[in-house]
Amino acid sequence: MRFFLQAVVFAGASLLPCRLAWALPPEAPLRWGQEVLYFNNFDDPAEEGSAIKQENASSKLLNLESGIKRNSTNAYNDKSKLEVSFQQGVATLDKPLTVSFWWAPRAELGENQGIQLLDINSVPREGAGGDSYIGHILRGGGSDKWCGLNDTAAILQIQNFENFTDVNKIYDKVIRDRVNADGGKWHNITMVISGEVPVQLYWDGELVTEVQGGGSFTAREFIKKIIFGPVSLDNVIILNVAATGDEILSYYEKSSKAFQ
Repeated sequence: MRFFLQAVVFAGASLLPCRLAWALPPEAPLRWGQEVLYFNNFDDPAEEGSAIKQENASSKLLNLESGIKRNSTNAYNDKSKLEVSFQQGVATLDKPLTVSFWWAPRAELGENQGIQLLDINSVPREGAGGDSYIGHILRGGGSDKWCGLNDTAAILQIQNFENFTDVNKIYDKVIRDRVNADGGKWHNITMVISGEVPVQLYWDGELVTEVQGGGSFTAREFIKKIIFGPVSLDNVIILNVAATGDEILSYYEKSSKAFQ
């Protein structure tokens, strides 16, 4: 059972709150355990559409089919999505946020095939056609050659925010070759939102792209939901702290053996 505890300890003449750490994977930095907004390792059985409620968030699995086994962990297949919803005001984009998860394709990526890996939904600016979002996608050009793409590319998107210029950043135009060459290997994706460099994206412990400048996020822009997939998923971690590059690399290196 994963839960959030708040305890009190005696210090001098006063009682002070002391946050206890969540039971994250043992490979995760200890600091992360005290800053958890959501964690799911899929060990507990779940039915499609059933809600998993935690202190600050609830989640549900969509398009659930039979899972695959990875060291006794149920990691759901490439048709499944995980949707995590937050209470209003719990998580806002003007404060640090880290989203980390393991994912794997269940089949070889075809030419121009696209996958939605991560979608952080927030409040749109006035007049926008839909929610604001920060997204990480694999997108193909197809017949319309979207953004001039001839094949699947990795893209970071930031769209429809009040004080932020829209971003469509293509950071890897040969991502299909990389994913397929790995033969269905599990990968770790970590996104960090914070400070002067508002968005950083890590792939298997390596910083692959970042957005410098472009504006800032506001307290009004609370996170409504975060959607993962459709891909196979495991060890989804959401933190209200900005993980460092060293922490992310260490977590990947210590965790990767279990995902081989």
